[in-house]
Amino acid sequence: PQNFVRVLSVASGLGLATAAHAQQAVMSRYDTPAAGDAFFAVYGANVDGHLAPRGQLTFDFSHRSFVLTDEAGKELASPSAERLLAHASVSFAIANRFLFSVDAPFALAQTGDIVALSATRELAPTEGAAVGELRVGLRARLFGHATDPFQLALAGLVYLPTATDAWGGEGYVHAQPTLQVGGRFKSLRYGAHVGTHVRRSEDPTSLTYAAGLGLSLMNGALFIGPEFHGGVDLIKGNVLDGELDLSSGPAAEVLLGAQARFLKHFVAGLAGGSGLTRAIGSPEARGLVRLAYSPLVDELAREAEPPPDTDGDGFVDPKDACPHTSGIASTDSTKNGCPPPPPDSDGDSFSDSTDACVSVAGVANKNPKKNGCPADTDEDGIDDGQDGCPAEAGSKVVKGADRGCPDKDHDTIADRHDACAAVFGFANENAKNHGCPRAVIGAAEIVINQRLEFAVEKSIILEESFPVLDAVKALLSENMDVELLEIQGHSDDAGDAVKNQYLSQNRARAVLDGLVKRGISDKRLAARGYGSSKPLSPGRTDEDRKRNRRVEFKILRRTRPPKK
Repeated sequence: PQNFVRVLSVASGLGLATAAHAQQAVMSRYDTPAAGDAFFAVYGANVDGHLAPRGQLTFDFSHRSFVLTDEAGKELASPSAERLLAHASVSFAIANRFLFSVDAPFALAQTGDIVALSATRELAPTEGAAVGELRVGLRARLFGHATDPFQLALAGLVYLPTATDAWGGEGYVHAQPTLQVGGRFKSLRYGAHVGTHVRRSEDPTSLTYAAGLGLSLMNGALFIGPEFHGGVDLIKGNVLDGELDLSSGPAAEVLLGAQARFLKHFVAGLAGGSGLTRAIGSPEARGLVRLAYSPLVDELAREAEPPPDTDGDGFVDPKDACPHTSGIASTDSTKNGCPPPPPDSDGDSFSDSTDACVSVAGVANKNPKKNGCPADTDEDGIDDGQDGCPAEAGSKVVKGADRGCPDKDHDTIADRHDACAAVFGFANENAKNHGCPRAVIGAAEIVINQRLEFAVEKSIILEESFPVLDAVKALLSENMDVELLEIQGHSDDAGDAVKNQYLSQNRARAVLDGLVKRGISDKRLAARGYGSSKPLSPGRTDEDRKRNRRVEFKILRRTRPPKK
């Protein structure tokens, strides 16, 4: 045919002067990553382990990788219709820093159409079995470890002229340096690389790239996610024999893969996808099957084996004076880990047979169940030495210096420091509100006992104030007679008054939105900003201005009088 002037896809091997070279370069669209890498098409940035070998076998099936059309877009021939390749790969990690890898590709089966370029020249199809280019790689980890959120590596691949057919290689040594990044966030893992495929001067150098995102499920037994890879030639190709235009555009392909780990050290995976652009070597469909030996080696998770504890008493043998007999702790290293000496283990002058607390020094008590135990004057179950109120029976849930003190409302705040001792409340920096509810409802307003805090100069409510909004929401839900509540935003007098007015309005609106998100109807709410027009404190100190920066909740309308 004389009208082979347009290629349905574009070539990765541009500027090639012969049909043989055209065949060699255009099919190199997919390179399998090093054995042990997480993704199917993305080169990893991590190097795990020392003297750690890994291996994998990847089968690559591509459908319609090379199609020719005429100027009208009518398909004329498919020089590469089907290809089945196998990649046998091994890698070897050294000192958690370097990774040496080798990949040997083999074409197991290939089919395609013969294309006549002229009366005497043909473009041979992909056909039969063949050996591909042997690829040798070296990766150097520059930053980050196996489980870090960011990892960076520099690597290079060298392609050796071992191919036995024109489709399998360039016919000379060429290389591909790459920059690789990756990382982990809990069960999420990402990776990306960008590289340059450097060929001889008469052949095109191309830019290659890939990115992937994966989710680790079932405690790491399943890894699934999408990947994207492709390339673009950096120079324009020529027209072969004046008839076949090998000019290039970008090649891009998307894959979705899933891999399962079994027998601890083995991984099996499947991936499928399609070319997004119709470039030569970017197939209409691609399927990948992977079987790998990839033991998990994470230098951050490995810990030294703990020293033995022969008698199982919690004291390791090097620190156990009696390693073959279960014992107790002692400040005397010659007795640590040994059985307690009879008859008084705690040295409080009460023999073990009569001591209700044999391991804790105590005092005499007529009650045999408490004899030899620490004193508890108020009998609240808390020793006097740990009881903040030893003469008053109190609560065990109160912490710190107030432990053992009375707490009538059971809010873990001792009554002596609780401003609302009879009502369940919360901690507050303001002593007047410490132990009080976050919000209470009155006849004309809802009073909040904790400030609503916002980001500086913004209307973003800080997360620490969410419980206050929850408390206001609860009161509105309990008091449906409140028909209209005005949320008032107030600012201090510092700065521009117009900006302060605008900020106070936005903050009031943000509070309204927060209550709506919590289920309160917006018909019961109104938001209004008053700027600095209604200060609580007339002064201009930082404390005065802090008091003036506030949000208030005024009840404008109720369906019935408030309860007294």
